Amino acid sequence: MAQSALLCVRVLPQAVAARNISLEELSAALRAANVNTPVGTLEGPQQMLTLQANKQLRNAAEFAELIVASRNGIPVRLKDVATVEDSVETTKSYANLNGEPSITLAVQRQPGANTVRVVDAVKQALPKLRSKCPIRST
Repeated sequence: MAQSALLCVRVLPQAVAARNISLEELSAALRAANVNTPVGTLEGPQQMLTLQANKQLRNAAEFAELIVASRNGIPVRLKDVATVEDSVETTKSYANLNGEPSITLAVQRQPGANTVRVVDAVKQALPKLRSKCPIRST
């Protein structure tokens, strides 16, 4: 099973304010360019939105060049209003089970992937994952 990387987008408040761009406008531009699978989050000062993507944009460098708005006839790219970097983890989630910190494993089939093969691969990987858990998994 291939590991899917996440995309970390940190909005630069002064940059979006200077261009009069809202988080909703950024989010809409990202959704319009990419419509299938979550790849990361769009983080702003007061909210966080999940990014959805298909095979069009594969990494931070490609997302950075995405035109998210136009002001006075000049295109505004994502890199103009945010820092964009490849990441392998989300830093904004927390899980617990019965009041104890826990790990949540979520698996999403990528566009074009065979669902049966994904399920089989997950089932094959579970014993190894369970053996690495400090306590019994449920």
